[in-house]
Formats: sequence, C-alpha cells, structure tokens
Amino acid sequence: MVYSEQVFLNALKILEDRRSKAEQEVQEKKKRIFESIEELGKLSKEIAEVSLLAVKAIANGGAAEQVKQFKLKSLELQKKRDDLLKENGVPKDYFKCRYYCEKCHDTGYLVNGFCDCLKKLLINEAARDFNIKAPLDKFSFDNFKLDYYDNNLVPGLKEPVTPREQAKKNLDFCREYARNFSKESPNLLLGGGTGLGKTHLSLAIVKEVLKKGYSVVYISAVQLVLNLEEHRFSSNEQGKYSMDSFLKCDLLVIDDFGSEPISSFSVASMYNIINTRLLQQKQTIINTNLSGQRIVDQYEERVASRLLGEYYVLKFYGRDIRQVKHLRF
Repeated sequence: MVYSEQVFLNALKILEDRRSKAEQEVQEKKKRIFESIEELGKLSKEIAEVSLLAVKAIANGGAAEQVKQFKLKSLELQKKRDDLLKENGVPKDYFKCRYYCEKCHDTGYLVNGFCDCLKKLLINEAARDFNIKAPLDKFSFDNFKLDYYDNNLVPGLKEPVTPREQAKKNLDFCREYARNFSKESPNLLLGGGTGLGKTHLSLAIVKEVLKKGYSVVYISAVQLVLNLEEHRFSSNEQGKYSMDSFLKCDLLVIDDFGSEPISSFSVASMYNIINTRLLQQKQTIINTNLSGQRIVDQYEERVASRLLGEYYVLKFYGRDIRQVKHLRF
C-alpha cells in the first residue's frame, strides 16, 4: 500500500510520542524511588558500571574468567536490588517500560516488516488526511432541519409518506446508526434527488464514527476515481493513494456516486471497492442521485446487484433544500 510521505511522518510521530511517554514514565518512577530509597540509587549505579566494564572486557578480548566475574557481580547486585525493592513493597517489574505496543516497543517495526500498530496508524492517518477538507463542523444530526421538507404526500408510492416524514425516519435511522456503529453495522445506500440532505446525514455519521476511534474515509466519487487514476498512471507516487486506502478503512463514504466519468476503469474500480468491502465485512455508505434503474443502466449488473441487493436503502424525497432556503430569504 502506498502512503504519502506526510502520512508516514504523522504515524511515526505518534509512535515516537508514545515511546517517549513510556520511557519518561520509567525515568519519573526511578527518580521518585531513588529519592525515597537512597541505597537503591547506589545499587542501580553500580549495576550500570559493572555492565559497562563487562561490555568493555568483551570488546577488548578479555579473558573468559574476567567476563564471567563481571556477570556474576552484576547478578549479585541485581539480587540485592530486587531484595531491597521487595522489602519496600515495590513490585519487581516496577521499572519495566510499559509501551503502548509490547510487540515492537512503539517503533512500528518487527523483524519481518511493519508492526500491526504502524499499519493501523497509517490507515487512520490516511483517512484523516482525506477528511481534512470535509466540513464536519457544519453538519450534525442536531442541525438537520426537517422544516425544509414539505408535508405533501409523495405521488406514486405504495405506502403513502410525505418528504418530511421520510426525512424524519432517515434522521432517526442515521442517528442510531452512528450511535451504535460497529463492524456489524449494515452498508447504506442513500438515494434521492439533489440537495435532499444525503450529504448532511452522511457527514454527521462520519463525525460521530470518528469520535469512536474508527478510521473513516469520506470522498466524492469523482475524487476517488481521480485518485486511483493518478496512482495508476503517475510515475511519482508521492501524495497518491492506492486502492488499499479505500479498502482498509473501517468506514468508507462515497458521496455523489454516479457523478464520476464512466469508463471501464472507473466501473471496475467501483466494483472492486464495493465487492471487496462486502467480502471483508467493512462498512460502506454511498450517496447517489441515481435511481435504481439508472444504477443498473450506468454500471455493470454485478455493481448494481450488490448495491440494490446488499445495502440498506434510505430514500429521500422533496425539493432541493438549497432552492427552498433561497426562496425563504
């Protein structure tokens, strides 16, 4: 997976801060204990000096017997230290460094490659990098205004409903979805005309899911395809994002699905993302102005069948809210 240099730097900075914090806590513990138990400080200093002498002896080709004596002396001093700690009610592992990740000690690397903690940070930082431009502060469930939707029945529906009633149902559903978001949550397809609140509610979900610590990527369909095309065709990959950027985040939100230029590459890319995330049971939210029939017409059957058959569909009705707002002022 290819990440931008800045994403790598951000992830490594987090690891450095974690490592420094863990090591600083050990130093503070030592300082407190050495101040209260003076003999312990002396023993620790002796242990360090004997260990240094042993290292120098080995480096200078010292006799095996000499090296052995240094090691025995070190063990003797360590026992005295442990006994002193026990006498004062201090746990034997009190000075152990408590790293956030015990596998790599917050370095991010193992013998065979990246540690899982670094992989997770890279995914989170890539997601955060994508979301920097998303205006999350402007969208919440509380400022979703139902009075912009009219109370006239939507014609042609088997079950009568008004745009406002449907908007209220959608608001309540999305609020609960965000509140209870987990790896068992359903995928969502938010469908309806332009300016009916699909983006508002999906951004409100993003805002709440991010607070829970999940990695989230929010991106328009146009930007998604452009990112993949740049990554595929550019010789300079710095700043570009691979397909994995969209496959591995906990929640992917694709806005304005259907507005991207349709090509064999874009359709294949969308299918890969949709299908892979379904197989991996990773949550996806898709907003679209397309009707079900237009999704079938515009995309391959395998794309349409997954969206219409395996996503929970929320329908939006009414007039473009932006136009309603304009008429009111």
